[in-house]
Amino acid sequence: MKICIIGLDYFGRHLALDLAQARTEVLVIDDDPDKVEAIKDDVSHAVILDACQPEGLARLPLADMDAVVVAIGADFRASLLAVGHLQEQGVKRIIARVIDPVHERLLKLMKIDELIRPDAESAQRMAQALIHGVMNSLDLTGGFIIVEAKAPKSVVGKTLADVGLRRDFHLNLVTVRKPSNPDAAIVSRRTNVELIGVPPADYRFEAEDILVLFGEGKHIDRFLKSGSA
Repeated sequence: MKICIIGLDYFGRHLALDLAQARTEVLVIDDDPDKVEAIKDDVSHAVILDACQPEGLARLPLADMDAVVVAIGADFRASLLAVGHLQEQGVKRIIARVIDPVHERLLKLMKIDELIRPDAESAQRMAQALIHGVMNSLDLTGGFIIVEAKAPKSVVGKTLADVGLRRDFHLNLVTVRKPSNPDAAIVSRRTNVELIGVPPADYRFEAEDILVLFGEGKHIDRFLKSGSA
């Protein structure tokens, strides 16, 4: 997995380090040489660059990234400019840090659906979501959650009965979302996808499947981690 993080303030730095510790390929970008110097030995690639300048961004392989996180801090204008430049370059998945409610509304108008709040805990959650392919989650009472996540490699080619979600992981598969164009779909959005309804026991998982799972968070974590074991 390849992740780019633009902006190395508190949130961006924590996210980069969490991803790097999980052996994810991480490219970090910031216009502050001191911030880049401080983290360059801990990540795969570190670049001193002003993300407001499209020419500089165009020289980097950002369209090949699995996700680009715009983690720019208090600079409202820089964040929006960076997002716009990334969209023009055809970046598949853009995740943006929210600065304030006005910023959030503008990002939504720009069709940015994945928005995050800046703190160390949310950085850790975001890192785990990126590593394990979680697109969306809804916390319920009693430790239960509903998540949308990419099918782990360990289940691809197997049937629902073979995987034993209920038996081995104490989870329910609500449905499966299938991108109508796997090469182009932005899986974090609800466009260009189709639902297969309630999956039968003989449903065979495919690599591009997005699973909608219900269960306790600890069991969902164990199931998703099983795919990277």
